[in-house]
Amino acid sequence: MTSRCISRRSIRGTCGGEEVTPEMLEKERDIYKAQALATGKPEPVVEKIVNGKMEKFYEENCLYEQHYIKDESVTIREMIEQAIAKLGENISIRRFVRFKSGKSAAKRRGRKRRRSRRDFKDHLNKP
Repeated sequence: MTSRCISRRSIRGTCGGEEVTPEMLEKERDIYKAQALATGKPEPVVEKIVNGKMEKFYEENCLYEQHYIKDESVTIREMIEQAIAKLGENISIRRFVRFKSGKSAAKRRGRKRRRSRRDFKDHLNKP
């Protein structure tokens, strides 16, 4: 699990969707709705677009909804449930640290390159 926590971006302290504030959701929904309306699509289509973007928002920003880095077909929530079933113990994530991978300010300034997500995956899969 730790490898997953440091490989994707997550909102600080947001493990599950229940921890996302209603204000945050409303703000995101308004942004997505304005973007969809600007394309000139009809209202029912706009609502479907907004709902799809909100699902993507959860997937990208809520740790429990993100895919596990070693097995993209399993989410963190599903992996935890599998571990609970296997071990018979209650497991929860109380805190995690966010590390952002990708283009950094240091890279843009010509400093030493940081590891990319692919480099990180290769590093995890080494024997």
